[in-house]
Amino acid sequence: MSGHTKWPGIRNKMMDRPGAAEALNQARTEFDEELRLYELRHVEALSQVEVAGRLEVSKSRVEF
Repeated sequence: MSGHTKWPGIRNKMMDRPGAAEALNQARTEFDEELRLYELRHVEALSQVEVAGRLEVSKSRVEF
């Protein structure tokens, strides 16, 4: 496998960058929130318009 870098090496290089841990945590938080909204929307069988109405935002803000 000459010329290939293993994932742990790539990840470690990325995490050594200033602010990387904070950016990763923020991305995880945003993903978790989106996933919860997605799951709630499908459990409740709500349309994007209905979710947007309940959140008092435009439909374009509900992107799932």
